[in-house]
Amino acid sequence: MVQAKLARGAGVMIAVILSLALMSSAQSQGKLWTLEECIVYAQQNSLLVQQSDISVDQQKLTERQAKLSRYPSVNASGSYSINFGRTIDPTTNSFQSQQVQANTFGLQAGALVYNGGRINKSIKQSKMNVMAAEYDKQQAIQDLSLTVARNYLNVLLAEEQYNASVAQREQTLRQVEQTEKLIAAGSVPRNAILDIEAQVALDEQQLVGASNAIDMAYLQLKLSMNLDPSEEMSIAKPPSELPVGTTNGYIMEDLYARSVADQPEIEAARVRKEAANIGVGIAKTQRYPSLTAFGNLQTNYSNLAQRVSSFVPTIIEQEVFIGGSPVTFGSEQDIPILEKTPYIDQITDNFGQSLGLSLQIPIFNNGQTQSAIERAELGVISAELAEEQLLNQLKSEVMIALADARAAEKTYLANQKTVASLEASFENNSKRYVLGMINTLEYTRLKNQVDNARISAITSKYDYLFKLKILDFYQGKVIRL
Repeated sequence: MVQAKLARGAGVMIAVILSLALMSSAQSQGKLWTLEECIVYAQQNSLLVQQSDISVDQQKLTERQAKLSRYPSVNASGSYSINFGRTIDPTTNSFQSQQVQANTFGLQAGALVYNGGRINKSIKQSKMNVMAAEYDKQQAIQDLSLTVARNYLNVLLAEEQYNASVAQREQTLRQVEQTEKLIAAGSVPRNAILDIEAQVALDEQQLVGASNAIDMAYLQLKLSMNLDPSEEMSIAKPPSELPVGTTNGYIMEDLYARSVADQPEIEAARVRKEAANIGVGIAKTQRYPSLTAFGNLQTNYSNLAQRVSSFVPTIIEQEVFIGGSPVTFGSEQDIPILEKTPYIDQITDNFGQSLGLSLQIPIFNNGQTQSAIERAELGVISAELAEEQLLNQLKSEVMIALADARAAEKTYLANQKTVASLEASFENNSKRYVLGMINTLEYTRLKNQVDNARISAITSKYDYLFKLKILDFYQGKVIRL
């Protein structure tokens, strides 16, 4: 008898030590995080949000490029060539049959004068695309906030269920002591302790599962925050009391109207529809003439270019016949002496300029313009359908969210009443058990009913709290506890 008590006492001590160790490992000693801090950290470190930033920057680059299209374009050019065989000397435009080395420089400028308003429409469309990308980023932030909030509440749920499991095990251990006293007094048979000891084992098993659930919940929270999984953290707990009766104050039509005004994805769809309409106007500008002004500066060099360096007076004799007799006449002429034209002199002497206007009038381009217009019109229809689909989806989600919140509130209140009723019944039956009026099996069954009701109440509490946060989400409110 004494040895059995010592063995059971040792088992109880081991169980206590195990539970304390599990509790210590489940509850980290790191920084205490509030929900707001978790959300802010996630927003600052989320790869999805960073990708949204890149999308916004890309659209801004497109907008800047569209604005720069208003300005002239200026390009410089230069070339060097060696030509063999019969070729044209670029400085004289004459054919040469020897090697020619040529060097050409140019500066070209062009400015669009008129193109049917295409540039202005492109700028307006690019601004719409920037707005849509920014709305997409806001939606990504809101979705991330809701995900973090869900994982945060899952941690709270797991911790509270763990604490409930600890309380259940401690209550069972106390019942072990009480049963041993009843056995010693002869009030219950010796085998009565077996049911209670089996319940202790089940409680320990449930405790281990609850501890593992805490670890998994923290891991999910850290992953959603993009926080190092090895980082220690603990989270702040919200007030234990939840508001009740609030879901009845929501009107479906008002909640939907508010969500339409506050959901960034709806604004993004609206803006994209406007951009698609502008795209039709851009496509139609291909029907109009375009006028471009241009200018050109150019000079060149050739290794064959020559110039007169000086003149040499020379007597040129010529024989003619006068009266059938040859007579020689001489005349003085200046014969030019040629030399290669220096590089710098050629660049200066060959410098030329030109200005002009270029008009292009579209007549027929194999139906490309009409196809572009029709594709743009189909883009408008697609954007309108996408917006309508989002509105219908949002309305469905809001209706479901409100119905879920009301159902969760009813479940939460019902579980609260059930727990209170079962706890009162169990307390009464505990007294009856001490008096020997019910057996151990019945007592264990009643205890399990209370334990399960408490777990269900905890689950319904956080389910109801999360459903309230979803309603806040659709109203555009900041998610906080």
